[in-house]
Amino acid sequence: MNRILALVIGLVVTAFIVRAGTFIVEGPPHLGKAPLEFLAALHGFTLDQMYEARRMLEVGSAGLAAERATGEHMVGMADELTGMFATLDDPQAFLRHDLGFHRAVAAGSGNPIVAAIIGTLTEIIWETGRINMAGFSLRESAETHRRIYEAIRSRSPERARREMSEHLEHARWEQVKREAGDARKPKPKPRPA
Repeated sequence: MNRILALVIGLVVTAFIVRAGTFIVEGPPHLGKAPLEFLAALHGFTLDQMYEARRMLEVGSAGLAAERATGEHMVGMADELTGMFATLDDPQAFLRHDLGFHRAVAAGSGNPIVAAIIGTLTEIIWETGRINMAGFSLRESAETHRRIYEAIRSRSPERARREMSEHLEHARWEQVKREAGDARKPKPKPRPA
């Protein structure tokens, strides 16, 4: 109950501050996470709902990044990808770089609204511990992120969207399997060349 009260207070304070005036800041907007945390606490969003929202946002973001990412955005993605490969033996550090990669892709989309929403969502994922990398094949996950990065770097929007979609679907299945203890894996879809 205290957590919900804190979230409500955060939401009220956020609403009050936003209504206090119009401010122009440098850089992409930063959404406070209190409103999304409040919704999560009230509605208890499920893992499937979280991944559905991520697919809706991040698949399109990857396609836009393939069209719009600057050299600076590519460096950010490459840094996070390098960090993933460097932390294959540390699931929590790996997850930090994994989420950083997704934020970098969102920034590369060139759409600050999408980047802010994805950034806020990844903060909530990190802070709530909804994703647990223990037991994941971190090397396989890093390789998947490399394919996303290569599609973006080669300026292939369709391939970037496909790779991101497949990655999120696989990650969703892995998380659901862990939470439910279900060992059944869906049939893999054939990969286009």
